[in-house]
Amino acid sequence: MMKKRNVVSALAALCLVLSGCGASRTESTSSLATSQESVVSAISESVESQQSSDGTFRISANDSDMAYQEGTDDQPWYLWRRVAESGRGLYYEKNAFLYFFDLQTGTSVPVCNRPDCSHTDVNCNASLTGDIIGSVINYYDGNIYMCGLDDSYMCLYRFAADGSGRQKVMKLYRYAPEDGNGSGEAAMVWAPNFILHRGYVYYYWKEDETGSLYRQKIGSDTAETLYSPGGERPQVYRLEGVGHYVFFQAGNFLNDDGSELDISLMAYDTDTGKIETVLPDVYNSYMVTGTDLYYRKSGEIYHYSMEDGTGEALMQISDSAEFSADADRIYVGDSLAGSFLVYDTSGIYLGKAGAGDSVTLYMGHNGRVYSMGADGLMLLDATDPDHIVCTGV
Repeated sequence: MMKKRNVVSALAALCLVLSGCGASRTESTSSLATSQESVVSAISESVESQQSSDGTFRISANDSDMAYQEGTDDQPWYLWRRVAESGRGLYYEKNAFLYFFDLQTGTSVPVCNRPDCSHTDVNCNASLTGDIIGSVINYYDGNIYMCGLDDSYMCLYRFAADGSGRQKVMKLYRYAPEDGNGSGEAAMVWAPNFILHRGYVYYYWKEDETGSLYRQKIGSDTAETLYSPGGERPQVYRLEGVGHYVFFQAGNFLNDDGSELDISLMAYDTDTGKIETVLPDVYNSYMVTGTDLYYRKSGEIYHYSMEDGTGEALMQISDSAEFSADADRIYVGDSLAGSFLVYDTSGIYLGKAGAGDSVTLYMGHNGRVYSMGADGLMLLDATDPDHIVCTGV
């Protein structure tokens, strides 16, 4: 008899591990036994030999390809991919159902196009029970993408924007769940952190002992290994697709508890296939907006210009806080304090709004940031700096 599987996201664990400077950065050991057998028929050689580490990575100010292209580009402003945005609103998961919040009407509805559906059981199109893993959501080219399990493979699934037409698009890799962890509990299966960007799926997964970054053309079962940091405790995490680059953090934990590490922010150029080091020793959250990089380190948010290679510290940030940024503002959300603080991009404080207790921060851009509280989705509106509010929607 097949044992029941507990399906959870690696992103949730990584969020707890990496969100604060004072928190331990050791990844939890999963009970998933990773098979090294590849799902692909051919895997390319790593491009590690092309890596540059001289700190000379630059992006030209007139590089128009760095602008976001709707329909083809990743949405990097949503921390941990717990929310995905369409032109009208955003998709999010609640109680194992997929919901859509309409910015025009201000209402949330289950993502199901069946008029006769009660939206309460597994037969609903919005249901994320079964083998679909609902923690990581991507909206790409008018469709919703999530990971799911099929037989012995982790796969990518696609639904229409109204929840209909769910189908398996491609295999990502083989998995081998254990019989249990020795304590009688069911084995855990971890989803990959994945993004969709300009025709490809980029991903890593928690149980891959090589700590590698992979990509596959959407619809193909053939993967490429883009980068492997090597070492005894290799790490790859936080993928962000911006323009013709895919940014990611990679390196090694230097000891078992993760208190010592060697992690750099890297960039993969999708045009040339070259991988460069953007900045060394950047292991916490970061955000790329055009040629500007904002990142968190040692309790502060820093700005770094990828155009001229200069940087500065902007503001302090608490251990329990996360941040997002766009061309005009920096948003700091503190899950313990239950509040959002808003700054301009020079670090000048603009105001704050309460978000309620025990919120999950999804972050965002364009003056709007989202969080999930016990009563549902909440929206921070910072478009008017004189009237910053956070309300339930």
